Amino acid sequence: MKHRFTLSSLLALCCGGPLQAETMRFECPSAMRLESAKVAPVAGWEAVDTPSTHLLENVQIYAGHPRAEMALVPNEESDGQTIQARWQFAQSDQEFWIACSYRGTPVTLAKKLGKEISSCVIQYQRLASPRPARPQSISCS
Repeated sequence: MKHRFTLSSLLALCCGGPLQAETMRFECPSAMRLESAKVAPVAGWEAVDTPSTHLLENVQIYAGHPRAEMALVPNEESDGQTIQARWQFAQSDQEFWIACSYRGTPVTLAKKLGKEISSCVIQYQRLASPRPARPQSISCS
């Protein structure tokens, strides 16, 4: 009689449990300071640049570089106080990116996720208006 074993079942037999992916934690900077802005010249006017600080507003996952604007829609669950956004990635050659956006500026901080990542979960805390929620934790595995 022939037996078929998968790699994960062999690892479970020899190592005492299922194979678990390592969880990676990410943290967007809570604020971003802009020192200068690029302004197109306006005839007869001089651009005066004042440094400004912008607070973290949202975190998003993208299929490909965020410049391509291919934001993925998560599955969301809520318990009234928190919102949990979950993304699942199918195995492919597609690159996935995480991007942190900031209030009052189009500037986004982005980071490419590793090929070994198959899911990400972002926990948000519900807030009263004007912002509906604030990112609390980001974990991917």
